[in-house]
Amino acid sequence: MQIDGVCYYICDKLVTKAEDHSKKIFTDIFEQLPRKVWVLKDNVEIEIPLEQIAPNDIVVVTIGEIIAIDGLIMTRKSNRKINFALQKIAK
Repeated sequence: MQIDGVCYYICDKLVTKAEDHSKKIFTDIFEQLPRKVWVLKDNVEIEIPLEQIAPNDIVVVTIGEIIAIDGLIMTRKSNRKINFALQKIAK
């Protein structure tokens, strides 16, 4: 009976440690996301706050850049830039 208790205690500690580690990794990822993005308006790239992105905006993304938005790949203009068009999400 005591072996069951020890196994339960160890498993509980391992699960708690794994959950804490996962939460830390997830939080670190979102802290690294940019606060501003480049959008294409009237054939000019301008930098705006991420919160100001609207449906049908074209977002310019460079290699290795991570942004937290949903969209479609519209064009790949060079080896360095990809344009995304935002979709309105049906709720």
